[in-house]
Amino acid sequence: MLTKVKNHFYPDTVEETIELLKEPNSRLLAGGTALSLSSSSTLETLIDLQNLNLSYIKDDGEFYTIGAMTSLYDIYSYENFPESLIKAADCVGDLPLLHAVTVGGNLAMMYPWVDLPPMLWALGASITIYRPEEAVLSSNDFFEYAQERNIGKRGDLITEIGVPKPPTNSFSEFQSLTLLNNEKSQLNLASYFEWDENQKITTVRLIVSSVTRNLTRLPIENQIRDNMLTDELIKECVESVVTDIKIVPNYKSSKEYRGEILRVFTKRTLNNCRQEMKGVKQ
Repeated sequence: MLTKVKNHFYPDTVEETIELLKEPNSRLLAGGTALSLSSSSTLETLIDLQNLNLSYIKDDGEFYTIGAMTSLYDIYSYENFPESLIKAADCVGDLPLLHAVTVGGNLAMMYPWVDLPPMLWALGASITIYRPEEAVLSSNDFFEYAQERNIGKRGDLITEIGVPKPPTNSFSEFQSLTLLNNEKSQLNLASYFEWDENQKITTVRLIVSSVTRNLTRLPIENQIRDNMLTDELIKECVESVVTDIKIVPNYKSSKEYRGEILRVFTKRTLNNCRQEMKGVKQ
């Protein structure tokens, strides 16, 4: 229960926010959903971000820029985004939850079952963070940093996310396993591919969440990169995808079941990518 909150600040600048984060037992407040899940009895100071004007989506030519306070509903309803990103946002929950959850908050808390962050990683997003100086981190650097220790517990502030516009020779997809509507996912697979004129894969990012303790890039990326998606290669990837990662226990579905679904998802996304390369409409 959050029973000891003594202060509630509304900073107008990032600099003021960073200074307030130095207060003992302080916490950022964005959409508020993370606080609703918190059982902390030590929280004394809330730092409300609503005056920072960080809710926006901009088309900056080669990429989209998203303010950290942008709701997932705004992501879901922005038609120019890749379908994979829109689907990932939609999978987070029902309509009221989509209006409450923010992109920055989703990245900051990094629960094991998150939906949007693995898709942002797969798409090669960059994340602007103050710690306390401004830094623009690549997806790889950000997720390594965030998973080492939760951003929400570091006293850092995420302000902006940049999503590159995928080229025409690319394919991305988000697949999610849930046993009931609007529940936490049992398995997410976010995928992204680029290929050259010979249909060899030049870029591949395959990210899972829920099935492993942290967001994880699948080692089969190394089997796929610089190769064509032949039947033989797809079969090899499907066979090895589970043996290369450690699936964590889950009380709702067995490791064996989720491992089998991961094989299904892997086969599906590789076949869909191959179809996209051949010009077949998805």
